[in-house]
Order: sequence, then C-alpha cells, then structure tokens
Amino acid sequence: MPLSSYTTADMVLTERRRLEQPLLLLIWLGTTTFSLAEGNLLYLISCTLGVGINWLVVRRNMEIYIRRAFVNIGVVLSLIVIVLEAQFANVLPQVTVGHFMMLIQLLKLFERKRARDYIQLLTLNMLLMVTTALICSAPWFAVALVMYLLLASYVAMVFTLKRGLDAAGATRLRGEAGPLSPRQVAWNVIRQWPGKSLHRFIWAVTIPALIVGVFAFLLTPRTGGNILEEAQKNILATGFDTSIRLGQQKTIYLSDRIVLRVAVHRDGWKSSQAAEPPSRYLRGVVMDSYENSSWKNTAGNERYLLSAAQPAPLDTGLGRGLVRHDIRSMTLGHTDLFAPYPTVRMNMSEGINVMFSRGLEYAVRGAYPPRERLRYETISFPPPLDERRRAHLAWIRGDTGLLTQPRVQLPPIAKKRVTALAEEWCGDLLEQLRDPPHRTDELSLQIAQRIETQLKKNYEYTLDLSQSDPSRDGVEDFLFHLRRGHCEYFASAMTVMCNLLGVPARVAVGFVMDEYDPDTDEFIVRDRDAHAWCEVFTEATDWTPFDPTPGGARLEAMERPWYAFIKDFFQEIHFQWYQQVVGYDLAEQRELSDRATDEALALWRQCMKGLHTLKDSFLNLLQRGVVDRLLFNFLLVLQGFTALIVLVIVVQHIRRRRRRKLPVMGRRLVLLNRLLALLERRGLIVTPDKTLLEQMSEARKKFNLPAFRLDALAHLQYRWRWGRREPTPEELQQAREHFDALCEQISAQGKTGRERESLGDR
Repeated sequence: MPLSSYTTADMVLTERRRLEQPLLLLIWLGTTTFSLAEGNLLYLISCTLGVGINWLVVRRNMEIYIRRAFVNIGVVLSLIVIVLEAQFANVLPQVTVGHFMMLIQLLKLFERKRARDYIQLLTLNMLLMVTTALICSAPWFAVALVMYLLLASYVAMVFTLKRGLDAAGATRLRGEAGPLSPRQVAWNVIRQWPGKSLHRFIWAVTIPALIVGVFAFLLTPRTGGNILEEAQKNILATGFDTSIRLGQQKTIYLSDRIVLRVAVHRDGWKSSQAAEPPSRYLRGVVMDSYENSSWKNTAGNERYLLSAAQPAPLDTGLGRGLVRHDIRSMTLGHTDLFAPYPTVRMNMSEGINVMFSRGLEYAVRGAYPPRERLRYETISFPPPLDERRRAHLAWIRGDTGLLTQPRVQLPPIAKKRVTALAEEWCGDLLEQLRDPPHRTDELSLQIAQRIETQLKKNYEYTLDLSQSDPSRDGVEDFLFHLRRGHCEYFASAMTVMCNLLGVPARVAVGFVMDEYDPDTDEFIVRDRDAHAWCEVFTEATDWTPFDPTPGGARLEAMERPWYAFIKDFFQEIHFQWYQQVVGYDLAEQRELSDRATDEALALWRQCMKGLHTLKDSFLNLLQRGVVDRLLFNFLLVLQGFTALIVLVIVVQHIRRRRRRKLPVMGRRLVLLNRLLALLERRGLIVTPDKTLLEQMSEARKKFNLPAFRLDALAHLQYRWRWGRREPTPEELQQAREHFDALCEQISAQGKTGRERESLGDR
C-alpha cells in the first residue's frame, strides 16, 4: 500500500488537506450514526479505523492508497457479501443497503482520489444518512443530523473552492507555452485560507436548509408506518409482557423510561384525588390458566369490534360518578391498550378501530404501527358496583358471570403442599364457608384478603431470581424454597391458592400508577411500573383486584439514585420526541393547520381593527385637533423607527469616512491612487489592460521620472496586495517621501511647460 506526499500543486494551490480533513470527519459521522442506530459494533470499529488512518496520513500532507484495480475487486466482493446477507441473514433491506454503502466508502478511502471520487464519497455518505433516518427515530439522531448538515455544507463549499483552484492551476494564458507553475498561480490566486468566510457561509446555507426542512416536515402528509421493528426493539420494548413464566434464573433490571402519561378525572376532582386504588391499576391482559409454571388466557379470547358490538349506552343512573382516564402512550409496539377495570367506554382518535373481549380487555385492531402516537380516553365504573352496574357488565359478558372456571394444574406433590398451606392460613374462614351459603361472596373476599396479607407478611420482594430452580414448579419454589420474588410470583401464588380453595381468581398484567406530577396534574408511568396482581370474582362485586406484592419493598427496590432527575430530564425529552415529532401524523397536521389559520385570521382582524381605529384617530385630529392615546403611540413608534433608520445611515457614513482616511485603502495604496490620478491629469493614458509596472514604466519615459521611486511604490503595492504583507510605518513613511518627491518633480515640469508656452506666444 503506497504512501506518498501530496504534489506541490496539491499543497500550495488546491489546499487538498483542507478538503480531506472535514470530508473524513463527515464520513466518520455518517458511518458512526448508522452503526449506532443499527447497533453494529463491527462496522463502527472498521470505519473508525479506516477514517483514523487516513486522518493521520492527511495531517502530514500525504496520502495512502491502493491500486484502483484492487478497489474494484473489493467492490465486487462487497456486493457478493451483501447479496448473501440479504438472502440468508434476517435483516431489513434498509440495513443491507447501509452496509453496502459503508463498505464502498471504506474502500474508496484507500484509493487515489480525483474530483469524481470526492463527489462519490460525499454522495454515498449523504445517502447513508438518509438510510439512517429510515431506521432510527431516537432524539439523539436529530442532534447528529443538525451537526451533519453543518459539516456537509462546509465540505461542499471547500470542494467548490478546490475545484476553482484546480481550474486556475490548469489555465494557460494567451501567449504562454503552458500553464504557470503552481507557486506562480498560487501567488496570484490565494495566499491565505478563507476560513472565516467559509464559517460565515455555513450558517447562511444551513439555517435556510433547516427552516425548509422544518416546513417540509410540518406540511408534508405523513402516515404511521412500520419502518423498523426488529432493529428498534431496544426502543419499543417495555417492562410490560403479555406472558408469565416462573422459574427462570435471571436478574431483572428496571428502566426509568416513560411509557404513559395518565390524567385521572372524576366529577371535577384532580388526578391525585380521583385515582382511588382500583383506578391506579391499568390492566393490559388477564390470564386464568396455570400449567408448567406458565400462565395463559383460555377464557374470553374472542374479540369484538367496538363499533360493531358497542356496549349498551350508559343511562343517567349509570353515567354518574364515572372515572375518566386520559392516557397518552409512547408507542409500545403491541396491540394491547391499558385501562382500569371495569372500563365500559373507550374513546380513540379518528381512524383507529378498537377490539374488546367479554372480559373487557381492549386492543387495537389489526397491525399496530410501533411508532404511532397514541392517545385515548377510558371511562370506567368506580367501586363498589351497584346492582345496575353489575347487570351492565353481565350484559357485556353475555349474561354469564364467569366465561370459564379458572384452571390451575400443579404437580401432585406441589398441589398438595400449596393446598395445605392455603388451608392453614384460611382454615377458620373455610369452616364458615361451608355453613351459610348466603355469605359465600363475603367469605371469598375475606379468604383473598387473608392470603394477600400472609404473602405480604411472610415473603420478600426481590428482582434477583438467580437462585430459582427451574426443575420445580414456580409457585412451589416461591412458597417453600425461595420465599422471595417479584410481583409475578406474588400474584401467581395468590391466584393459585385462591383457586385451590374454590375462590375464582386470575392474574392481571399491566401497569400501576405510583408517580404523580403535580405540575401537569398527571401520573407518570415508566417501564419499572409494569406490574402483576390478582383479580378475584364474586357475584356481588364482579372482579376485585388484590395486590399481594409488598408495596413498600417494591418501592424500595425501585428507589432511585440522587442523579435520577438527570435521567428524568432525558426521559421527558424522549417521551415528548415520540409524542410530538415521531408521532406527528395527518390528524396533528390538520390540527396545526387549523390553529395556524385561526391565529392568522385573528391577527388580520386585529390589524384591520387597528387600522380603522387609527383612521378614526386621524379624522378626530383633523376635525377637532385632539390627539388621542392611540395616535400618540403610533407617532411615537413611527418617530423611533425613523430615528433608527437615520442612525443606520449615519453609522454607514462614518464608516465610509474612516475607510477613506486609512493609509491603505481598497485594492491600492492611497498614495499610489493619488499619483496615478496626477499622472492621468498630466496626460498619461491609464488603461485596465496594463499592469502597474507597465504604467510606471510609461510614466518614467513620458515625464523623465526616477525609476527607483516609481518601482519602490509599485513593489510595495504588490507585496501588500498579493503577498498579504501589511506595510510597516517605516515603509509607509518612505513611500510618502517618494510620493512627495515625484509630485514636486511633476509639478515643476508642468510649470516649465507653461512658461515655454507663454514665451512662444510672445
């Protein structure tokens, strides 16, 4: 792999190093952003090493390259690898295309670069950034995109400047045998890199581009789409899970990511007052069948379209005292909707169809876009339920209390041990349950309460399940060996024990609301608030939630460090990003358009009203000579605006006057301008096709002036104009002496000429 220095033309004339350094940084930024969005460490390391090697070499005004034939072979091999990846690897097409573009850029970094190679690298990297936008929706990508636009604007301007310098270096003037040497052309083209000008133009280019991008985002119709599922599991995943399997040896880590914001209302009460304990449990799914340490749902699987099988309307009696949950959801990537039990109404945004089961589980119909913004309202009955509300729920379930009896299957030994423990805890209540049948509902709730209390009292909450034994039944292992676990173990143990004692119960999974934000009057629900609890059924109370998990221990396990407010800040940004930006859809667009139109019309009406009022004020002034407050304020603003314009004009005039007084002005020295003007008045013909030295030579011949004085002024001008060397005070003083001497000699020649003319007349 050869390593060679840049040619003299590359270093002196075209400033190649100043192009390649920002271009390498741009390539690294684009490839790194794509690698992070995909989560591919191999490509990240490879591209970083390739860019790093080139960066170190470029800083020494050198280049490292391989023959173009080997580059072409590498392109063919890359294409084969990408085809195999697309055929056999389970990756998205966008990711495969991104891999191919990164490989091509990596290969082109190690070839001798011409102008078209720079264009290809820049184009490939921009396309890679577009591909990244298709697979990444995180807020950090927006920051990376703004940085990328700034850097890309700078690279484009530097490349344009380099192309101009290349053209200047290859130009052959008329009468020359060939192009000038690079150093000669550089002397007349550029001697100082225009960094400040380029930096100013970056903002002049990037800011309009960003403004256009924002307007295009706001005005372009958008629809929610499943752009990325597999590659974004780390974003879409939540603490909520639709299945429960006990006995797995693992340690659970809690996330503070915000998934829901919930405002609870009841008869005008605030969220903190309206959210009674049952209203704090947002149920997603329920499971009533336990076997092999796992739960699943066998009852109420059939779902109905809400619009086709709408529950009976709520009359005046049923509609009083209802609890309303206004839920904003960061998309969770599944169809389940979270609602308190019993939710009898679900109000969704337009265009979204909702399915519901007889057990009042709600879900979005069909494929659910994982990045779609979701906001909905639930209306539920508060406990306790009276007879009319229980009848309404029975109608929804199809006039049956239980769709199917919950089913629990344990190994014989485990079943015997668990049943014995449950009977030991509730023996006195079981005796009472056999005598008066009319107290069945009351005693069933007491049995559930007893089991809940015993579990909270005798078992510990933990997220470390590394000591669990997968060979045992999960409930047996929890009750008799581990004696500690998380919410799924507590809810499973209580549900199993209730069913073994003849009390119908099931497990519910969803979120519990604990964190209240008084500033927004909302509950904040995070990943760590995912929870499981037990629901017990009686004819008198319907399904009643019980939570056997020790609340204090659970909250202690979720105790947050002192720097949690920093995480909260970024989580809030993340949530709002998904709500306001990623979830921006046609409905939001119409709402924004209507609001902007209303504001514009309101502003127009205010302006017209103000003009009419101002007209009346002027008429009042002309007719009665009275100046009211509005006219006075208008004249005051007009006077201030006029004063501002005058001030700008005066400042510009002062700046122009100061420039005229400077010893070095414009493109020429002031003394040299005066000398040329004097010579032109005396008859010297000054044309733009003559150089300064040629004009000085003609002046010397025509007026017999000393050559050393004229050459001194001309060379001082050249050193300042083309050599970028400011004249020193001594040089300016010497130039003034030459100028004064030349002026005296020219004036003396003019006086002698006039005397000769007067003698001739005589």
